[in-house]
Amino acid sequence: MNTSKKQLIQQFREEKYGIQQDGTVSPAFRRIFADLTNAVEQLSTGLYEKDVHFLMELIQNAEDNQYAQGTEPQLKFVLLDNDPTHTPNSDGCLCVFNNEIGFQQVNIESISGVGQSTKKKYDGYIGEKGIGFKSVGNL
Repeated sequence: MNTSKKQLIQQFREEKYGIQQDGTVSPAFRRIFADLTNAVEQLSTGLYEKDVHFLMELIQNAEDNQYAQGTEPQLKFVLLDNDPTHTPNSDGCLCVFNNEIGFQQVNIESISGVGQSTKKKYDGYIGEKGIGFKSVGNL
């Protein structure tokens, strides 16, 4: 049976970070989840001092994406009053749309860790530290 990308992401969230279907962290993962969240926040605060840096990070991520041959890259930002994912304590959502080829399993695993970027300097990518996606996600 073929697992959808959404199911694969949920599986990673549950197995690696203990994030349950309802968005809460399971009791067994709360301490390590807090430690990892604090570590990424401390690291990203040191690297990204300006409040608007997250916009540059999102644009950089689009720049680093892969596109089908002959496709002109496009990037779109949409600000919603409500969060379509129903994340607890969220009062809105910034949706980012990009016409890249899409995540593969290796990309999903990469963004689930710190310092595990699939992007390397020698490939011509801008970002390769493995925290940018997490720094945007922690806003």
